[in-house]
Order: sequence, then C-alpha cells, then structure tokens
Amino acid sequence: YDFTNPEKPWNDDNAIASNDGWNWTADNKQNDKFGFIADSIEGGEHLAVSLKGGRFGKVEVSYVTSYENFGTALAWIDDNIPNIHKQCIMNGEFARQIPENADLFFARAGGGVSVPIAELMTRFSLKEGERKVFHLCLAPRLPNVKDGNKFKLVGVRVY
Repeated sequence: YDFTNPEKPWNDDNAIASNDGWNWTADNKQNDKFGFIADSIEGGEHLAVSLKGGRFGKVEVSYVTSYENFGTALAWIDDNIPNIHKQCIMNGEFARQIPENADLFFARAGGGVSVPIAELMTRFSLKEGERKVFHLCLAPRLPNVKDGNKFKLVGVRVY
C-alpha cells in the first residue's frame, strides 16, 4: 500500500481494518506529502492494515525519519484487529513488554533533514496467500526527549 497517493482516500479504504488516532493527511506547506500520521506525547494511537502474504514472506514498512519532533512506533502482525499491545511502554532507547513478533521503528534521525526510509520487519514473515493484520502503535515519547512524538507511515509493502 502506498499511503502517499493523494488521489486514493485511504480513510475510507477496506485495507484499513482499524484506525484509532491516525490521520491520513499531508503535513507540508505544499500539501502534497501524504501519509498516516500520529502525534501525541502519551502514545497509544493504533492503525491496523489488512495484508495478504507475498511470494517471499517479507513485509516492508516505509516511514519518514526526521531530526526533530519524531518518535517511535511498535509494529507487529497477527490475526486480531484490536490493539492487543495498547500498553507498549518505552524506557529510554529500549522497549519493555515487546512481544516476540514485534519490531520497533525509530523515526528520529540526525542530519537536519526529513527523509523517508523503508525497513523490513525482522520478527515476522507471511506465507504466500496468508491473510493477516499489520499493526502500528505509536509509543509514548521517550523520557529524555523534550519535543514532539510524531510518526508518519507512508507505505506497507508485501513481497
């Protein structure tokens, strides 16, 4: 799924199984860089996306990294639509209570620029044709961070 496409109304799409606190919107002055965005210091915002496994069993997550105001999200895949990890609690750079099949994605990066990146989920694979639900939960802001806690999902791709 390419969530950057401004012509597809993702908020009403069947691919989105559940949405609690994520907004599909553009967040730049030109109003042309779309994605699903969650932004809160407390965290807990949850997005669930229906997936069907591809030939190689890999799931790629694309998101924006930035030097300020960005945070961390917990991602996992299972059969459930509800957020079973609502209490994804962060402590420094290391997460506690993270399930075995979950990955952490850190959207805060240095360099003074904001850029999209793509990472493969490392703790879960999908069998070809298998139907599952991809979850993304915004983690609470890290205690040592003083600015925002934003996460922008721009795509999920299955290989």
